[in-house]
Amino acid sequence: MLFLKSANRSCLLRYRLGGKQVVILVASRAFCAKMFGYDEEAYDVAKIITDLIIKLFNEFFDVVDEVFVLDCHDADSLDMDQSRSILCIKRIEILEGPPSVKPPMVIFRMGKFMTESDSMEKRRSIFQTNYWDTVDRHSKESKLLTKRQDFSRYLQTFIFCIGRRFICRSETDMFSPKFFPQLLTRLHAHFTSLGYPPTGIWKDAIKVQKDLECLVQISDRTLNIIVRCEKNDLIGECYKLFEMATYDVYQILHEASPGAAVDLYIISTYFLKVHDDITEVTVYSLQQVCDAEDKKSPVVDEKTGIQEKITDLMIPGYDHTILKEKGLQSDIKWMLKQARQEITKLLEVKKPDGRDHRLLAKHIGILPAEQEAMAANVSSLKKYVTEQLLDKWSENWEEMVRKGGASARYRATDGDVFYESCLNNLLKVNKKYIQDDRVELAITDMIRTRGGNLN
Repeated sequence: MLFLKSANRSCLLRYRLGGKQVVILVASRAFCAKMFGYDEEAYDVAKIITDLIIKLFNEFFDVVDEVFVLDCHDADSLDMDQSRSILCIKRIEILEGPPSVKPPMVIFRMGKFMTESDSMEKRRSIFQTNYWDTVDRHSKESKLLTKRQDFSRYLQTFIFCIGRRFICRSETDMFSPKFFPQLLTRLHAHFTSLGYPPTGIWKDAIKVQKDLECLVQISDRTLNIIVRCEKNDLIGECYKLFEMATYDVYQILHEASPGAAVDLYIISTYFLKVHDDITEVTVYSLQQVCDAEDKKSPVVDEKTGIQEKITDLMIPGYDHTILKEKGLQSDIKWMLKQARQEITKLLEVKKPDGRDHRLLAKHIGILPAEQEAMAANVSSLKKYVTEQLLDKWSENWEEMVRKGGASARYRATDGDVFYESCLNNLLKVNKKYIQDDRVELAITDMIRTRGGNLN
């Protein structure tokens, strides 16, 4: 997409003397090329476009034929200095005054396939997609993705990928014109404060790319938040950005579009990895997800029949969606990582009175032989016994529900044994048997912080 912008030509000295207007061509996202080592390819494409424009418009404009591949986030680079010099010279020629040049904030929309000229030594293609970078970082060859199948495989390299969609509830609910500009301003400040300055800003989206990727994009009556990364140790950072963006959406919605109601949907992880177009992905309502969680079954896309595990849509230990919806009735696996670590620390060490993980195991139906096996696996699994007990409790209850269906609820407890692995039952075991106020505090603080129900 090309934009030619000219000033009021009657005010230009060169025009009054019969000269041509000066045009400087600017393309966006060169920082991506530099980031992944594709400076040469980007330069070749830019040079072809520049030569073509000169050929087409030389009669009407004085098109500057200099080409630079600039990372405009690095204001002190040599290329930026050279570009400033050219702009300074051209401006002096026209207006007789030096310019003040700052790294630009480029605004553009979705791209399309672009193929280079046949005259190139090596034919290359660039696939410009909807906001996501498409450079194959895992390829040893210097190449760019040229096919949709290549892009799908690239997306599947992300081990972690989640998304949420906000949809205006009714015809009378809508995002006001000032909603997204205000949201962009807020997100820019917050992303930067967390050490993730935005690497792309559009009039309908903002993106972060630094070890992980986060995209917030609006379209008519929907708004999407998507995060993804390639390493397990970055999942916590992904959720930090994700939760902050979600909070900002609700805050700005209240300020800029008071009274507007939106519903939250869970974006399919599977479809995020196989589609490059955000509008094509499947979404699930919160009710669908909660019903599937109650039944311990996967959610199903009605159109394709594809099934997805709840734990693929929301990562246990980080995601608080279920906690907020179900409160103390949430399964133990949705306990947040910090609370889980606190409880593990409190119960792991054996105490003389036995009020530790051994007593917990007894009242959640874990046999002594299973406890011994867990103790032997601490080093290999890199999980404390308490953590293994909580995992096993959740697995056992899931199996009971799958086999027994709704009737499993009638066997949720048996005397002093609690088979149902919900947070409320953990509180009951603690209050009646373990009697450690710090365990209760860790759970209730977690629920209160996430806005869940303590009843």
